[in-house]
Parts: sequence; structure tokens; C-alpha cells
Amino acid sequence: MNRTCLCWMALCLTATLLACSEDAADAVDAVVDADAAADADAAPAEDAAQDAPAPDTTQPAVFAAVPGARCTPGSRIGLVSVYAQGDGAAALDASAVINDRVDARMPQSPKLSDASCEFFEQATGSLCPPCPSAAVCAPDGTCQPLPVPAPDVTLVLQAGAASQTLASNGSSSGAYGTVTLPGRTFSLQVKWAGRTVTLVDTTVPQAVADAAGKLLGTYDKPTGADVTWTPAAQGGTVFTHIPINHHAGGATFTECAVPASAGLLHVDGPMLTPLAVSTGLEFQGIEHVRFAAAQTPDGCVEVRFQTSQFVSLGY
Repeated sequence: MNRTCLCWMALCLTATLLACSEDAADAVDAVVDADAAADADAAPAEDAAQDAPAPDTTQPAVFAAVPGARCTPGSRIGLVSVYAQGDGAAALDASAVINDRVDARMPQSPKLSDASCEFFEQATGSLCPPCPSAAVCAPDGTCQPLPVPAPDVTLVLQAGAASQTLASNGSSSGAYGTVTLPGRTFSLQVKWAGRTVTLVDTTVPQAVADAAGKLLGTYDKPTGADVTWTPAAQGGTVFTHIPINHHAGGATFTECAVPASAGLLHVDGPMLTPLAVSTGLEFQGIEHVRFAAAQTPDGCVEVRFQTSQFVSLGY
């Protein structure tokens, strides 16, 4: 083969190799570009996933009532009671009323207080403009919506292996009925709007013995009141709620609570005098109670296992 042919063949081979190299580079560049585009498309999706808020799983739905605790009047949305009416009552009843909000008429703190009692006074209506029929005057001088009872309240009592369920009929009365379970010791659950309050076994206390009352002063100008009883070894609290005369009405009242082992409850005159308007003081009696309370996001639910007793102050 002559030298001219050899040179021509060498030139052809070189051109072929260069062409192949350029094709390969183009192919590599295409792959790199495709990967970059895929990464660019994926980045917003990954960022969105990182930015999306996590579901809130911290909001509890079950709240355990703490034995011995109470709700303040201005924080309470519900009252659950297992109770006996009157001295020596054998039958027990139970009820549960839960509202959607606190009652804005309730004062947030007492105007007067001592070791046993607290006097609460509702703000006067002159602080508010005329409120709509579905609203009330709050202590801060604004019109606030009235509480609305939950229509789906269910109260479940448990005594050992036996249980009883009381359900609301959708009215403002909540769940209520006569207890058909044996004994006076029950645990309970009260359910409404996806929430549940529970309480461990608690016993309805018996009435305190030898309860007697004495009014100091007169029924329209009281200077004090004393209630005495035989100190109770079974524990619990002796409690009284004294409302303002019904002719005046409103959220003005005095509440007193002492250990049942004390044997004496004294109410000072300044906590009675504002209540003794119109036809005078309306003292309703005492209750031997075991309290419990649970805080929920909507407000406080108070539980009372109690026996009510009529006590005359002798006026």
C-alpha cells in the first residue's frame, strides 16, 4: 500500500474518533441536564413537605378530675352532681350540665374573703349598654353571649362491674336521673362534644349529725350566722351557697366551705348584709360534699358528691 493511501486512512480514523467523542459528550451533557431538571422539580415539593405544619396531636380529649379541687365561679362551665336530698335520704340522683362557655356575669374574684367564706358581687347593669336578649352584661362592661348548654351530654356511673348511663335529651337540663346502682361509691365519666371528664371512685357522704343554725342580728339586717354539727370523722367538706334575695337576682352570692371535721361554720355580717335585700336573707341550708374538678380548654368542670341538709337559722 502506497504512502498516500496510508495517510488517507489515518485521516479518516481520526475524524471518526472525534465524531464519536463529541456524541458521547453530548449524551453525558443530556443526562446531567435531565438530572438537574429532576432535582429542580423535586426541590419545591421537598420544601413544601418541610414547610407543611404537623397535625396537632397535643390537644387532650380526656381530663381527670382532681379530688378535693374546685372551680372558681368565673371559670366554671359545668357542674356534675351525685347527691342525696335531705337528711337520711336513701335514694341518690345524678345530673350533669355542661355549657359551651363560662357565664360572663360571674365575677372573676371575690369582693370579700376570709378563711371560710367568699363574697362575690355581680357588676351593676349601668356599666353596660343595653344588651341583646341572648347576651348578658359582663363585669368588664361589655355584652357577652349567654352560655349555651351542650345538647349531647352523657353521664356514666360505674360501681364495680355494673354501670348506668344517663343521657341528655337535648334540653338545657343536661343528663339527669335517679341512680339505680347499689351503694354510694361510684367512679364516673361525663362526655360531651368530643371531650370526657373522669373521676375515680368517690363516696357520697352521709348527712352531718346534729346540724343547727343561729342568725346573729335579724333576717333583714344580719350581722353574722353560725352553723354547728357533730364533727364528721368520714371527711368531706361542709359547704353553703347563699344567694342574694330572689327579688334582686343575679350573680351576687356568698360561698363558705370548711372541713366537716371542724363542727362549726361562721359567716361574717359583711358577707350577708348585701344579700339581705327586699324580703331579707335567704339561707338555704348546708351540704356535706366531696369536691373534684377538671380543667378543660373550654373551662372548668366541677364534680360534687353531696348530701343536702336544710338548716334553719332560727328567724
